[in-house]
Amino acid sequence: MVNIIWRCEMTVNSLMNTRPVRAVTFDFWSTLYHDNERELFDRRCQIVIEMARINGVEPDFSELERAFEHSFLLFREEWLKNHRTLDSRELLLAIARQLQIIPDEESLGLAVSLMEEATLQKPPKPMEKALETLQALKEMVPDIRFAVISDTGFTPGRTLRKIMESDGLDGFFRHMTFSDELRASKPSSKAFGTTLEALSVSADETIHVGDIEMTDIRGALDAGMTAVLFTGGKMRVFASSDAHYIIPSLDLLMEIIARRNGLLKGDFAIY
Repeated sequence: MVNIIWRCEMTVNSLMNTRPVRAVTFDFWSTLYHDNERELFDRRCQIVIEMARINGVEPDFSELERAFEHSFLLFREEWLKNHRTLDSRELLLAIARQLQIIPDEESLGLAVSLMEEATLQKPPKPMEKALETLQALKEMVPDIRFAVISDTGFTPGRTLRKIMESDGLDGFFRHMTFSDELRASKPSSKAFGTTLEALSVSADETIHVGDIEMTDIRGALDAGMTAVLFTGGKMRVFASSDAHYIIPSLDLLMEIIARRNGLLKGDFAIY
């Protein structure tokens, strides 16, 4: 299979972003790491069942599915409308209301703790070539700075940090912005602006890599950054994107940055 870089239509932002790259920010889910929510669903259901039983309710599986779907819709609405992500406590309360449960504080607190740590029992796998790309970029541009800008849900930022630490990726990153800690999510200017400030870089010398058009790409473009849509973690076809580049493999960042930094000459190859 041929690795492809698609050069998107030139925009005002792409014409402005010609300075050498000093920083790269990455989304976490489906960019640095594979999404493992499907694998965790059974465990999340069991946590809710245990909380329900303590409070005298015995939900069946269809009720659980509807309750989780309801919480997802609430999450999505808040995420896209108000640029804020619901945390485990808020999601569990939404599920409890749907199941007509009024949990006591002790059982709710236990469920929140278990839900936030569930990912550690079945940790996601790093995206293919993630570690190799970080290492290679550091060798190519020794002073380059990396950060994470990630929206969270049931799994909070502190748990994602533990996962990155266990895989040896955390040491590459100067800063990590998680929506549960910032109380703001992509595409808000706060998520991107806070990260740029922490890295001490300007938007026009920073690339953001992510997999969601309406949050990663929209937010990066609005911030004045170079936007790279990563498709390697998704099994779907992207008909169009406003991103400057679309890449199916993280190691293709090497070519983008090498050319921006004057380490390679000529135009991008379009296959």
